[in-house]
Amino acid sequence: PQIVVCAVYIHREKIYELIEVFRSMTANIEDDYREINSIFISQFSNQCQN
Repeated sequence: PQIVVCAVYIHREKIYELIEVFRSMTANIEDDYREINSIFISQFSNQCQN
């Protein structure tokens, strides 16, 4: 959870862009956020810890 919050804080604008992309691809918002969170953890955790 901390990693995701930090990623959200650092990459807020980019996150909103991703959310819009996911929304255009599917109507299942819960799956969207689950997928986005896994993307944040894999891509942004290093930046968050530094």
